[in-house]
Amino acid sequence: MARYYRDSEGNYLGAFDSAPPVLDTDGEIIEVFEVIIPAGAIEVAAAPSHGSDIFTGGNWVATQARLDSDFEDARKSEYEKEGVSIEAMIVAMWENDPQTIAALEAKRQAVKLRVPKNI
Repeated sequence: MARYYRDSEGNYLGAFDSAPPVLDTDGEIIEVFEVIIPAGAIEVAAAPSHGSDIFTGGNWVATQARLDSDFEDARKSEYEKEGVSIEAMIVAMWENDPQTIAALEAKRQAVKLRVPKNI
């Protein structure tokens, strides 16, 4: 069974699980692996939702980096649904197509309004 650990500052260290012993063909134990847990590790009940979360006040709390990453992923997904991409914009600019550039920019602005920063 996996056990989860954090350091004294609340950073997630990982899950550690003891390996089953190695048996020979007769079922005799021939080797036992020792799990080495980092010095100062503090066991917690569960792993965080995201590796960058911080353990504070008895709970895992999302860091700003995680929130920013989730926000960027959400907005990128919406841009892709709308066909807004850097590649599309470059092609429109390369072909000197102001109508396509304007349409892409309008879609980009609509996505920015639909996916607010505080997701």
